[in-house]
Amino acid sequence: MPSRQEVPILMLITQIFVQMATEKLVVFLLGVVSHQVADVLWHSLGIQQGFLQAMAALNFHGIFDAAHSVGDYGGDVLAQFEFDMTYMPYFTEWYVPVDDLFAIYIELYGTTRLPRDVIVSCTAELYAERLGEKLAMAKLYPYIAVKSPFMLSQLSDYFLGGIDDMSVWTENTWQKVAYMLEAGTGVCYLNTNPVFINCDSSFLHEKQLSIKPEIKTYSLKRRHKSVESDDVIIKKHLRGILLSPAPTLTMALQEEKKQKISKAKMQKSLTTPTQRSPDALYTINSTYAKLGWSIAVGDLDVDGNDDVIIGAPGCNSSSGVQNGAVFIVFGSDKGLPSTNLDLNYYADIVLSGPANAHGRFGASLVVLDINQDGHLDIAVGAPSVGSDLLTYSGAVLVYYGNGQRTFVHNMTVWCEEKFCTLGTSLSTLDFNGDGYPDLLVSSSFSGHKGDQRGLVAVLLSNKKYIGYFANISIEQAFWLQTGSQNYSWFGHDVSGYEGTDGVKWLLVTEPGLRHCILTNCSFTNNDTQSLGQVNVFTVRNGQVPTLVTQMRGEQEMDSMGTSIAIGKPYPDGGIIMAAGAVGRDVLGSVDNVPWTFTQAGVVQLFNLSDGAHLITTFSGDRRSSNFGGKVMFADVNDDGYDDLLLGAPFRTEDITEEIHAGEEGGVYIFLGGKTFPRGNNATFHCLPSSLVKPCPAQSASIELTFGEDRARLGSQFAVVKSKTQLQVLVTALHSSRGARLSGTVAVYSFPHH
Repeated sequence: MPSRQEVPILMLITQIFVQMATEKLVVFLLGVVSHQVADVLWHSLGIQQGFLQAMAALNFHGIFDAAHSVGDYGGDVLAQFEFDMTYMPYFTEWYVPVDDLFAIYIELYGTTRLPRDVIVSCTAELYAERLGEKLAMAKLYPYIAVKSPFMLSQLSDYFLGGIDDMSVWTENTWQKVAYMLEAGTGVCYLNTNPVFINCDSSFLHEKQLSIKPEIKTYSLKRRHKSVESDDVIIKKHLRGILLSPAPTLTMALQEEKKQKISKAKMQKSLTTPTQRSPDALYTINSTYAKLGWSIAVGDLDVDGNDDVIIGAPGCNSSSGVQNGAVFIVFGSDKGLPSTNLDLNYYADIVLSGPANAHGRFGASLVVLDINQDGHLDIAVGAPSVGSDLLTYSGAVLVYYGNGQRTFVHNMTVWCEEKFCTLGTSLSTLDFNGDGYPDLLVSSSFSGHKGDQRGLVAVLLSNKKYIGYFANISIEQAFWLQTGSQNYSWFGHDVSGYEGTDGVKWLLVTEPGLRHCILTNCSFTNNDTQSLGQVNVFTVRNGQVPTLVTQMRGEQEMDSMGTSIAIGKPYPDGGIIMAAGAVGRDVLGSVDNVPWTFTQAGVVQLFNLSDGAHLITTFSGDRRSSNFGGKVMFADVNDDGYDDLLLGAPFRTEDITEEIHAGEEGGVYIFLGGKTFPRGNNATFHCLPSSLVKPCPAQSASIELTFGEDRARLGSQFAVVKSKTQLQVLVTALHSSRGARLSGTVAVYSFPHH
């Protein structure tokens, strides 16, 4: 029996343990909330166009169940492969508040419908599944990547149900749950769907729903045979259990890591004299910011040197997550700063997205003089404005410049349509011949009498916008064109070009276009999915664009038109279009053995000046590398010819995909002029010692390197010119140099000769 002195100590210890258990219960419940919110957005529960619904439309012939069977575990596998998960080690214990859950279920059902042993066994099974995914990741990743290119490219970024969108809804719902934990559930309007919980006082008069949970029977299908529930240790702790890997499993995971390190050391790093490493890195200390998602260039302060505007649509602020931000760095005669910069501190100007809008402000950028006052203005896309109301209507915000390094928000272009997501892409072209470029606004997800057909519109620059705040509906556009097919994503990439011969070109891509068997284009298993298409228009002053030709992909999942560019790389001055088909299979070899690189991707060049015939093809050298995910023409070496920049942001250097972490990315520059490639073997000029063919790194004039796993170098390009040098800016979208997955813009300098 404890002494009198010991009793207070025991009471204190008991109180501490009770408090610890309660804190762990609250954290566990927040995890449950996260899962419930993610489930709604992922599975389109009570909403439309959630992640799996779009995945089904683009990769599974519209069959939701087929997408579901791949998506649920595929998302886990891709996340393990693509993201830096070091913050959550695999040996971490799980705490499950079994006693609390048992009591909660009795409260809900009025009887014992879920015994303790079921809670324990099911959570142990889930823990084993997590460990199994780790062991099987390298083998499962290629299967998932090929099965669903949509998931590979959109897992984080899809506007409704991608991980970034889930995080916004989770954070909002957490706040409501925390409020109810303190004040009781009566302070909020409850709904069985967590995204519709409302704690606004105007809803409190409405009758609360009487929630009677539907009892369902679930069977957990084992996906990974390499880990069994016997590999999990279960220990009693507080009011629950702790789950941890058994010693044999811990040793297996450690051995796997050792083997990877050993094999990596044995690999020979093949470098070439053409490789260039960055001269400077621009970062921000903001997790998941996606710095460099968009980049625009222009001489904003009229000093004869380019300045750069960098978008970070995932940037968080005190007023909300993923409000987004735009960073402006002014150039000088010496160009942009050639030192590493944290743009949170060293950007000359920071434009912040609308408060609490979660609008992904900075998702697109372009510079033009929209009010024709002689000073460049900045247009910024915020395609997720309206996400808090599940409308995702989007907006484009225009900031007027005055030539003196200040910018004021003085125009908003908006869209009434639900899921319009206006501003996913921006570009310019002078449509009426008045000498002022006009604003091209697009949204690849806009429905317009369908689902995700896409939209492109032209807003003419005009002096009438001087002197007042302009609030403009996209329906007032000079020209508005939509896609003709659901999920074709018309306007995914848009580019305008004005040649010296007076002909103006407008390129609009539809990477999701499919070849339909039925005349009404409803889904069938015989359709050719995600074939993709590039629409080529000519523009005459004051007239709407005229469609002159269309180039389609050649095989299923081609996604022709993921990116486009237009320029003059050849001495004959022909107008050349580069189009990325990131899902094209490439026939090559490994160690002289014929090999098919599934969905490696290609970039094809077409001569628009001569019937749009195919001139040459550049091919990727790794499966699912997204080769051609970004293309650009620019004169890098100042010789008068446009050079071609090709990005492969998902490229994994390790061809086995099992030794190193993946998706370092790659960027290749092919210099224009007499030696610019022709024919179908543009990337097959390999060294005799080359193990893999094609070999874009050896065929290119210059290869830009970065040296970070999972960085996705090559996600975006820009070229900045000054009086003394030219600088190529390249985005590594998933770089963690500044913060976890914050993104980095690498600066490569090319002095004038």
